[in-house]
Amino acid sequence: MPRRVGGPAVTLPEGVYEHLVTEELASRLDAATGIAQLIEPLDDADAQATFARHVGSVIARTLSGLPASAADELIRKVLDHLAGLLGEDLAELVRDQRSQPPASRLMAVHRGAVPDRPTSPLATSTLLTRKRLDPTLGHELAREIATADEVDAIIAFVTVGGVRAIHHALHDFARRAAPKLRLLTTTFTGTTEVAALDTFARLPGAQVRVSYDTRRTRLHAKAWLFRRNTGLTTAYIGSANLTSTALGAGQEWMVKVCAADLPHVIEQFEGTFDTLWSEPEFEPYSPDDAAQRARLQSALTAETSSSPDAFLVTLHALPFQEVILDKLVAERVVHGRRRNLVVAATGTGKTVIAALDYVRQFAATGVAPRLLFLAHRYELLDQARKTFRHAMQDPSFGEILDGAHKPAKWDHVFASIHSAASTNLIDRLGADYFRSSSIAACSNVASHGLHAHRVTTNSSSRSVVRRGVCARRARVGGWPTG
Repeated sequence: MPRRVGGPAVTLPEGVYEHLVTEELASRLDAATGIAQLIEPLDDADAQATFARHVGSVIARTLSGLPASAADELIRKVLDHLAGLLGEDLAELVRDQRSQPPASRLMAVHRGAVPDRPTSPLATSTLLTRKRLDPTLGHELAREIATADEVDAIIAFVTVGGVRAIHHALHDFARRAAPKLRLLTTTFTGTTEVAALDTFARLPGAQVRVSYDTRRTRLHAKAWLFRRNTGLTTAYIGSANLTSTALGAGQEWMVKVCAADLPHVIEQFEGTFDTLWSEPEFEPYSPDDAAQRARLQSALTAETSSSPDAFLVTLHALPFQEVILDKLVAERVVHGRRRNLVVAATGTGKTVIAALDYVRQFAATGVAPRLLFLAHRYELLDQARKTFRHAMQDPSFGEILDGAHKPAKWDHVFASIHSAASTNLIDRLGADYFRSSSIAACSNVASHGLHAHRVTTNSSSRSVVRRGVCARRARVGGWPTG
């Protein structure tokens, strides 16, 4: 039940908590007057984990800064005291967990060479961000595979280059007695390659299952699970597909979860993966089954035909485009002008400039702002959307609004000027709904009754960006021409 007490003093930050109410916290709560407090009883289902986490935290703070010998002595006394509170059977189990002097760690039990371990720890969860001096993700995955007893992976996109990047580790793993290697993947966007799945599926002990549902499910997960009989199971969950770029120089972020400190996350991973593995949506794939291979090839081809932007290139500004982009930044930052018109000759890449300018806006905030791109023909809209997809490195970026297409999400809309005007798009969604807007062929705007000022209206927010691109200077209602 929430409780509210009177008085002006507040000694705890406002917000949400999941803290065990200790004697110290209780005294701070008593002093936190004038604000409501929601305190719930601790039920049996949560009690063990809550007490264990709390005691572990107290011990960790207590041991901080102590030399190993002093920390070892203190923990031995704690365990001895705990054993004294228990029955003899349990007491003996607790005493057996005292460290053997002098304190040391077991790092491997092996035949032959010492196993190559990952650079990151196996008992402490961490975040891998591919800093400059960090090993590549491919290096770490290879070491994880080399030290695992079973491997499960759910990867949206699998390419030949990605499999090749870790093929030595995969082959070494497959040479073990009764290896178990499972892969879930998809035909979504057509990025996965048949040859890559052929190589993977032909490894001894490997099983591959494929989702052909690219309209409803659209699997986009990227995660690995490395089971170890030693109990040091680990999982990688993040942004990296099984491609050469992702495993090499790609700027990927992966959370490494360890069973040693986050066992419930590992258990959730295992349960969810096993559930997906048994789902009819994921169908077994064998390269030796002609029908299955033909179906996979057909599905991937269909995706690339209907989604030609699946294979993306990185856009780089030419020197003169870089100058224009820098001038746009200066106009906004130095002069506070949020509406700008770019006039450049046909064929100089005005849409590329708009896309790269949008990418800069995205990079500054980390969030892709709602975008409205206006042009007068479908062909221009489709080409602009492709350009933005390459710039954003997102094959599904953008939706078209014209006589034959209607957006579902309305986040990044490439609209014909006629459709924007006839549907009252700006009035219906609000002038500030789109945080970034671009107009191509600006002279067509006013002729359709869509005043440029309404599309590019100034906003009090400095995060709003409006731009126009055209091949010749033209006076457009509401658009600055100077």
